[in-house]
Amino acid sequence: MSNDAGFGVRPPALRDAAGAIAGAAEQLGALAPASALSRIERGLPGSASAAAARDLARVWRRGYAEWEAAARRHGVALRAGADDYEAVDARAAARLESRGSRDPLDR
Repeated sequence: MSNDAGFGVRPPALRDAAGAIAGAAEQLGALAPASALSRIERGLPGSASAAAARDLARVWRRGYAEWEAAARRHGVALRAGADDYEAVDARAAARLESRGSRDPLDR
């Protein structure tokens, strides 16, 4: 789909991108980078390094969870956008068909 503004939209491409983002979010959700930090805490109990590792692990877990959630929301939005573009085009096509062609070149 393209328009006079000079850009085009391809709903299947939006859905492909949404699928790729969903896959990336799933992989991201499977990562556990903070788990390695627990070794520091176990190896240096009560130390400033252990406390720093614990704090960093908490930040990483929250950050990765937020990143995963944002990726999932973006994928959902891309799919909704693709659906919306197709619905708008279908309504426009139906209106044009119901009124008959007004394009002088079609006469």
